This record gives sequence, C-alpha cells and structure tokens, in this order.
Amino acid sequence: MQSVEFKHPGERFGYGQPEAYPLRAACFAKTYPSRKTLNPHYDWTTVIFCGRETAADPRLGKFERVIYHAEAARVIEAYPKGY
Repeated sequence: MQSVEFKHPGERFGYGQPEAYPLRAACFAKTYPSRKTLNPHYDWTTVIFCGRETAADPRLGKFERVIYHAEAARVIEAYPKGY
C-alpha cells in the first residue's frame, strides 16, 4: 500500500497530518481483510509530492519518499504545469 500526499504550492500540513501517514498506512496493511474497499497488501510506504518550499519542514521525514514537483514534471509528461 502506498499512502500518497500531494501538496499544492504554499499548501500547509494540517495539525498532525504528516505524523499520521505512517500510522495509517501500517494500520491499513494490517487490517485490509476487514476493509472491502482495499486490495490485499502486505507492506506499505509513504510518499509526498510537494514544492521545494516545503524542503525545510522537518516533518517531511515522516514520509519515506519525497518527490518535488519539478522532479515529477521531468519524468511525467502529463504532470500539471506550474508546479
């Protein structure tokens, strides 16, 4: 399971939001059999798409992978412009 967050430029984290991502992903990986809307998965990771202005936020460490908008735009042709 991937828990993915997408932050628009200038969008801030909600209270406790980054800290909740790994907890939620781990919970879903353990409880997927009781959740009819989730496909089976046995492992998890957390990913965030964000702008460079977020780079200094220490809470990014709660995500296993940080993908900056410019990086995504270089490899995903249809990535939204202006990020």
